[in-house]
Amino acid sequence: MSPQPAPVTPIARNSQVAKLLVALGLCAVALAGSAARAQDPDALDTQPPLPKNDDKQAQLAAKYAIPGRTDSAIFNGRLNPMTGQREGGIEHFKPIATEKDNSDEYQAWNTVVSHAKAFTAAELELAGARDLTRDDLLNLPSRYNHRLDLVRLDGKLVRVRWAKATKVLAEAGTAKVYEAQFVPVDEPPGAVVSLVFTDLPPELAAVDQRAAGEWMTATSDVSAAGYFFKVVKDAPGPEYPQIPLLIGRSVTVHKAGPPTAAAPEGAAAADPKDAIPLDKNLRVFRFIRDNAAIATADQNWEEASAWNRVLLHARRFLPADLEAAATQRKFADLFTDGRRDLKLDLVKVEGRLIMLNKMKPSEKLQAAGVEAAYEGWIVPKDEPRGNPVCVVFTDPVEGLDGVTGRVNKWVTFAGYSFKLMWYQSGERDKNDKNVTKKAPLLLGRAALAGRDPDGTAAVSWSGFVPLVTGGIIGLLALALALAWWFRRGDSRTRQELDSHRGKNPFGDVGPAAS
Repeated sequence: MSPQPAPVTPIARNSQVAKLLVALGLCAVALAGSAARAQDPDALDTQPPLPKNDDKQAQLAAKYAIPGRTDSAIFNGRLNPMTGQREGGIEHFKPIATEKDNSDEYQAWNTVVSHAKAFTAAELELAGARDLTRDDLLNLPSRYNHRLDLVRLDGKLVRVRWAKATKVLAEAGTAKVYEAQFVPVDEPPGAVVSLVFTDLPPELAAVDQRAAGEWMTATSDVSAAGYFFKVVKDAPGPEYPQIPLLIGRSVTVHKAGPPTAAAPEGAAAADPKDAIPLDKNLRVFRFIRDNAAIATADQNWEEASAWNRVLLHARRFLPADLEAAATQRKFADLFTDGRRDLKLDLVKVEGRLIMLNKMKPSEKLQAAGVEAAYEGWIVPKDEPRGNPVCVVFTDPVEGLDGVTGRVNKWVTFAGYSFKLMWYQSGERDKNDKNVTKKAPLLLGRAALAGRDPDGTAAVSWSGFVPLVTGGIIGLLALALALAWWFRRGDSRTRQELDSHRGKNPFGDVGPAAS
């Protein structure tokens, strides 16, 4: 027998009727209000649900933006319907075009030079994006994404020259243009950027005494802001470098050093040590993949660029100055989730260096004069489980020159917290494969010898032969050192790192070849 519906009581029926009457009443009120507003337009509600965003950055971007930068054919070229290829427009990796060679690029050049003259150099420097690096202007997709963006870079001037302006610019009152080549901060010496401008600062007035096209050497610290026009390459072949080119109003010469990350408005640093903190706002730093293996340039060029940049930045300062500016941290600070708050901070660890490997530096590091890079593994003090921190640096360790493999030396290390790194340990899983483990990775300049709290002299395993030939006293000292080694530390950690030899997580040349 199917269940019977419950009977509707008079009270429930009255409640339903009341709800229906209320709904009809609301509809009538709404219709009446709409009709009234339709008859009287002044009665319409003009109050927006939310106020407009007061985005000053967007307003500034609109003020300085080049008209037509996203849709004008002189900048972007035209799509050939027959080939599907884009033709004309600004073309990378070629010389600046004449009107005969590429009329689009010629017109674009004149347009951008004239547009930059509408603002002062100080205005362009204040409004220019400061989160881009030279690598952003060379690599895809950022090379296209930031074309004609207003960019500011700081660095060291290399040389300056002048040239006759184009016919169009000359007719508009610009007789000369100047080109300054400079090396941005934290780049190797040959990694130049060009700025083309129309107003010569008095500090560089001597260039006007040179012939057109003749370079004048200069070494000042400068700020340069301009619109990213293209990557210039004067001819095919590796002997002709790829040079990002900006177009601005002028270049600002500094007398007290380049601006620092701590001076966003461009104030010069009075003390070089003020520049020790990294500028964490750089775009390439946002692409560092935390809790992952080290990326190669092919996998993640931004992370590879960040790697080179941090190591080069550390080389600008004495190891003692880095240590003085660093904050002491424990292993847990660099391993747990709180490590994210320390990303790119300058931190210091102290402990026992138990493994040292020598690496071939990347091409960019070699260009800066770096002959070797070193990968070290430090078990921090007060880390009872023996968990190591991986450190990478460019100065050899005192007393361990030429030594690789297992070592035993108490050190201190100041480095920038880069990421939590995956690496292949010597431990094997049930399938006889290497177990992937994690370690904090710090990048710095040097591991400095410290005072061993146990009073144990540094010993390297490559020193076995000298120790053996030293006789009974040497053998006894080695036996004591070995006894301390296996009693004091975590032997499993050392075995894993010993197996890790020859399995460099950074590859043969670090994360990037360029």
